[in-house]
Amino acid sequence: MERIVKEIPLDCEIVLISDTHIGSKKAHITGIQRAVDFVKKKPNRFWIHLGDWIEAITTDDKRYETETTEQPIPELQAKEAIEIFEPIAGQGICGLLGNHERKLSRTINFGRMICEGLKIPYATESARVLFEHEGRLLFKFFITHGNKVFRSNAKDFIQREANKKAALKVSLQYKMGDCSLMACGHAHWLGIVPPAKLLYLQDTEEGIKHKYLNQDETPEGYIDFDRRWYCCTGSFYKLFIDGISGYNEPFDPNDLGFLVVKIEGGKIVDVKEIIV
Repeated sequence: MERIVKEIPLDCEIVLISDTHIGSKKAHITGIQRAVDFVKKKPNRFWIHLGDWIEAITTDDKRYETETTEQPIPELQAKEAIEIFEPIAGQGICGLLGNHERKLSRTINFGRMICEGLKIPYATESARVLFEHEGRLLFKFFITHGNKVFRSNAKDFIQREANKKAALKVSLQYKMGDCSLMACGHAHWLGIVPPAKLLYLQDTEEGIKHKYLNQDETPEGYIDFDRRWYCCTGSFYKLFIDGISGYNEPFDPNDLGFLVVKIEGGKIVDVKEIIV
């Protein structure tokens, strides 16, 4: 766990990227480059990487497959990751350690190596990020690489998506109590759960009034579960490539891409997915 403090303008965007798996033939390098280009287009766009920067599967690992490997040496994978993200290093907020990098932590911490190469803060496997403007706290993120894969066996598409979003919320909501947005990677799924628009009634001298819960009414300190954003940040790892097979083929297809958190007036107003 790490604590990161970031000064930002009142109007900006924060891009959430994860699971790039550089070094695998299944890594969508063109898509990763699109994400880099997207960040680079505006100086008020910042980014966070939530881990699994590289494939980090060595030749003595039971998961290793020659057919799906573009670059078999993790150190060279890490150097390629640094090269790819270097054009936007100055806009980087922090980077996390993923489970693929953690697999090799007995010899070297590739998450730390990549962050040091980019000169951005290394935030371990989970972090809270405090966003400030001119020294005033605006809001906080809780970010983690995560270890959950969100699935549902419901027969209806809408119900499946609802079940996955409910599972995402439950998996994150107890991790921290004072964060406006909570995000994880690992699941290779783009998922967004916005704050609930809950109607409530309030007594006044003029009679009963109706209102909606929103983040503006959040008291200092604890933030109710239903007033937070929950995000799963997707991946750049392809499911199928003609001529080869990989360890992820039993899974269902998911959109490849990343998330963009839109900030206006120092508040989170929207989270959108960008498909690559």
